Amino acid sequence: MLNRSFDLIEAADAEEFLKFRKPVEGITILKKGWLDKMREQKSESHATKDHVNSHLETVKYNDLEALKRKNRPFASGVEVEAYMKGDETVEGKNDRPYLEVRYAKNMSLQLKHSDKLFRLQRDHKKFTNEKYAKNLTSYLTNAQKISNLVYNDLFAAISKITGRSVTETSETENTQTEQTEQQHTPSFKSGE
Repeated sequence: MLNRSFDLIEAADAEEFLKFRKPVEGITILKKGWLDKMREQKSESHATKDHVNSHLETVKYNDLEALKRKNRPFASGVEVEAYMKGDETVEGKNDRPYLEVRYAKNMSLQLKHSDKLFRLQRDHKKFTNEKYAKNLTSYLTNAQKISNLVYNDLFAAISKITGRSVTETSETENTQTEQTEQQHTPSFKSGE
């Protein structure tokens, strides 16, 4: 097969190869245009993402400012329950729980934004204040429990899983590591 190809190349006139220059240039121009178009679309998508992120940050900031004007965001479920039992006007009570849930949704790192606790509407209608308060109370209660974990809780969980205490495990592993190192360390005698 290769011999046949070489025969065709040797028998061909040099001018015939020059005829391929224009199609090659056309392909090069086509590739360059495609690459430019892809770069342009990529930059447009980045601009769109930046715009969306900027909007989300603005919403977070505006929610925080509104909550600061109403004292501050709730920090625990007890505060939410006390607020709902308070004597504030119905109009003020309608805004704050919705705003609190939306702020918690935007600021949460523990739960997804699509979690049912952060749902703001169903069938394009807002929930009742009691529903928002219930969701917010359960979120804040769980968030507080998670933040109260300490290293001792982690060690206790590991101990239950492995059946050994963490300190025993680390001491046993240290002695095993030392023994392994001693076995694999070559000893050199003087004069060798």
